[in-house]
Amino acid sequence: MLSQQGQPVACLENNHPMEHGSFLHPAIAQLMQEQQVTAQNLLAIAIANGPGSYTGLRVGLAAAKGLCYAWNIPLITLSSLKLLALAANQKEQELGNKASGLIVSMIDARRMEVFYAIYDASTMKTILEPQTAILNSSFLEKELKDNRIIFVGNGVSKWASICPVANTCFMDQLITDITFAQEADQLFSKNKFADLAYTLPAYTKEFYQQISIKK
Repeated sequence: MLSQQGQPVACLENNHPMEHGSFLHPAIAQLMQEQQVTAQNLLAIAIANGPGSYTGLRVGLAAAKGLCYAWNIPLITLSSLKLLALAANQKEQELGNKASGLIVSMIDARRMEVFYAIYDASTMKTILEPQTAILNSSFLEKELKDNRIIFVGNGVSKWASICPVANTCFMDQLITDITFAQEADQLFSKNKFADLAYTLPAYTKEFYQQISIKK
């Protein structure tokens, strides 16, 4: 996606996760050509840096780092969970609802496990940093008792089937172009850039890679 001053300009999408590696660089070149944008026109590159698919995160961050280094522009990393919460908050405003309670972003981590984080719906401040949880009837028991909660993300369907409380809202809300563009623009205006040398994907839980050594 190309954006300017927090507004999306143009976007290309790929809905096949196994093809991200082959799709990414040709899509970037096509998008820049169609919009008549050169590397000299770009001020920064922003990327959703997880949590999420390990392979997708590695491919995306490696590509972003390489382009930032080659074009001598800064890198901005965004939390996938924070973007979901911002999208849910935006949806509530569009529906005319007053922002209150908590927003819990949930990304499927396979089986009954999710990546999740908690945000204050009125201020969008982080209440609980991203982490993992195995869903069961006692998940967020105290928070459910004391607050209205909006659950958002592709991990919601698993939780909705066992959630013991009715005073909740479930959104299978995807991250929107406008949400991404606005959050990236906010961080750019505050010079909140990532370190090109040391930034890693936000896996949230330990990642093990098996290396085969040939003798």
